[in-house]
Amino acid sequence: FNIGTTGTQDTTSQFNIGFLGDLEKLRTPEMAREAAVKLKMNINEGEQPYSRKYGNSITLKQIYDEFMSEKEGVLRPQTLYNYKSIWDNKLQKIGQKAIKNISSDELKVLHKHITAEHGSYIANQSIVLVRTLINYAIKEGKYRNLNPAVAVKLNKREARVRYLTHEEIKRFLDLLYQYDNLTTRDSILMLLYTGARKSNRSEEHTSELQS
Repeated sequence: FNIGTTGTQDTTSQFNIGFLGDLEKLRTPEMAREAAVKLKMNINEGEQPYSRKYGNSITLKQIYDEFMSEKEGVLRPQTLYNYKSIWDNKLQKIGQKAIKNISSDELKVLHKHITAEHGSYIANQSIVLVRTLINYAIKEGKYRNLNPAVAVKLNKREARVRYLTHEEIKRFLDLLYQYDNLTTRDSILMLLYTGARKSNRSEEHTSELQS
């Protein structure tokens, strides 16, 4: 059973009151509805549903543990591995702090430090993970304030220029010559031989070509 309530920034949070049969007060649907009404009344009076459990001092580490547990089997294993690697190597120290005590300025300093030590990409991914975790806490109703990570300006992505190796070119051409659509194959070869853009090639007419 869930109950929705409008929180800060016009967001909607859901609070679990339990599962049917788990608690004495939820033996029947009627009792669960009564519990939901009572919870909503308490929220309207300003009560934080998770304050009794976390005491308004939930840490980033607690949120990280819950987030990773919930997302196991949902996110790709590689994504979870990347999150764990970033957490273990870059966010352990700040993870011990209560979210309410993490400031935007502190995250900006952290981002700058990681950029200098490990590069722009890792720094950006570290802040993105912090932002994701705090957004998760807000969504779950366990933290009710602005996300300090939003104020951190990420590094600009550097344009990446990569060239095929000789071995890659050989494999590409071998596969291209085996392609059964001759029109597509010849069009690609024309682009490779002339260096023309795809848009230029598509606008050409036969009369413009010389044998």
